[in-house]
Amino acid sequence: MRVYMDSVEYSQIQAAVTALQPKRFLEWGSGGSTIDFLKRYSSIEKMVSVEHHPLWYEKVKAAANDPRLSYFLKEASSAEPDRKFFGLLRGERQAWRRRAETDRSVFADYVDCPTTLGITFDCIFVDGRARNFCIGTGWEILERGGLMIIHDAQREIYHETIARMGKPIYLTPWRRGQVCLLPKH
Repeated sequence: MRVYMDSVEYSQIQAAVTALQPKRFLEWGSGGSTIDFLKRYSSIEKMVSVEHHPLWYEKVKAAANDPRLSYFLKEASSAEPDRKFFGLLRGERQAWRRRAETDRSVFADYVDCPTTLGITFDCIFVDGRARNFCIGTGWEILERGGLMIIHDAQREIYHETIARMGKPIYLTPWRRGQVCLLPKH
């Protein structure tokens, strides 16, 4: 399964994870990186991944056969408009995605899932939906000395939330999605 990320941005994420060598890793938004992280980092003792899309969840689950992975499907409270009718619903999908960043109730189960596990994490990768809420919730379960990695951090809708957590490091160059490193001191 391929990683759906620009190679420059993914190499930045790899460098950060390589330097940290995390034991407990959380990600919101699964995919090729889920499988790659498990293959690449033997330091990971426990990986938790939370996904919202049922079909994507099944695809990743079929490719991920590592006992260190705990994988959860937590769907939104309101369904995302699909891609039918040659993009006629594109505006509706964009509005739904914006709402996911401003109305916690849309993804409450998705955001809160890791907090129900009774563990903390030394690395958190935020690359799914409801990132503003995942950043805030993740910060609470991120250990001191840990690192939060946020993909697509160039999106202004995340900047205020990121700034409230600490001193962000926005990496350059970036082509499709800027990487932000947020260490917890």
